[in-house]
Amino acid sequence: MKICLVSPYANPEKGAAIVRVNSFSGYFTSKGNEVKIFSPARGGLESRENIVRYRGILGLVELLWKTDFDVLIGTSPPITHPFFAMLVCKLKRKRFVLDSKDIFTQTAAKLGIANKKIVKFRIYALMEMLVHRNSDKILVLDSTIGKWLEKRYSIPESKILVAPNGVDTKLVHADLAEGKKIRKKFGISAGSRVLIYLGGLGDERYLDFLRESAAIIKKTSATILFVIASDETPVAMGHIAEIESTVKQLGLKDNFLLVKNIPHSEVYRYLSAADIGIDFWEGFELFAVPVKILEYMACGLPVVVKTPANNESFQKFFSGNDVGFRSDNWKELAENLERILKNFGPFRLKAKNNAAIIKTKYTRDACNAGVLRVLKDFR
Repeated sequence: MKICLVSPYANPEKGAAIVRVNSFSGYFTSKGNEVKIFSPARGGLESRENIVRYRGILGLVELLWKTDFDVLIGTSPPITHPFFAMLVCKLKRKRFVLDSKDIFTQTAAKLGIANKKIVKFRIYALMEMLVHRNSDKILVLDSTIGKWLEKRYSIPESKILVAPNGVDTKLVHADLAEGKKIRKKFGISAGSRVLIYLGGLGDERYLDFLRESAAIIKKTSATILFVIASDETPVAMGHIAEIESTVKQLGLKDNFLLVKNIPHSEVYRYLSAADIGIDFWEGFELFAVPVKILEYMACGLPVVVKTPANNESFQKFFSGNDVGFRSDNWKELAENLERILKNFGPFRLKAKNNAAIIKTKYTRDACNAGVLRVLKDFR
């Protein structure tokens, strides 16, 4: 089978979306399929191996029109590229699958990067409705999002496939020896509790976390380790400068470390050096539990998470898995973080089953196998 993946990012760019696309590509190829990844050209990036770079929507349409494929998976957000890929598939009578990871208009509005009243936003909303209704299959990260889509766009349940985030446990696992090397490299004492954050820039409340936890971190001599995926654009550099300025203002320079663009195959070493995985979201009622939380768990870390209020996905996940502590307000989160850092032993026990939970419920291979079965059913 010839499979095309249209993704907003691809190697050597960094981020969770790329890990998912790479996982699809690697798994499908290992099962004897031919895979091509189409991604926008930016920052001097050129085509390489099975990754084809295109310039603009017209470039994507021309590329897809002349490419022979059986099925195409389009990743959203953003919605524009999957929308035009869907149109080409309809014209060529090829199957189109939407990997609807985040709901583009909902996320854009929550982040304040789109105004619902302007014409451009309404066009995006129309594209979003049309691409969901006209997809042959829609991949969602959890059932809550799937149910929302069914109701929102009058989509039959049979069109939805839950393809959750997962972890490649061959790559992401605890290795205490490697963790000790990382601690030694950065001069982290054996007695210091390390809180690790894996993430991108701009959409999460990491500055709020630093402000809310600064006094606690200093009082308990803990270390915050940020492992950031970032490009070299002025916007990204501005976000990093903002983090560094906040750390300085809060007097956290001796308690804070930031490293950038660690290859995914090396991330387990940093996770193995940590004691707690942290994450902090606000305002996203319709948002699935991110892969970083699963990767923390795969390395046996308990998690402390600021979750969005009224988010069913997070509520179901944490009520079904005793993996750490979550709260939807900063005051409660700070109070519990102080308690945890002062008496870590009992909280550490919450992680005793975390790696087993991942291997049982959240592996990438299980997700990929389910998606590939659907693709083969199209033939």
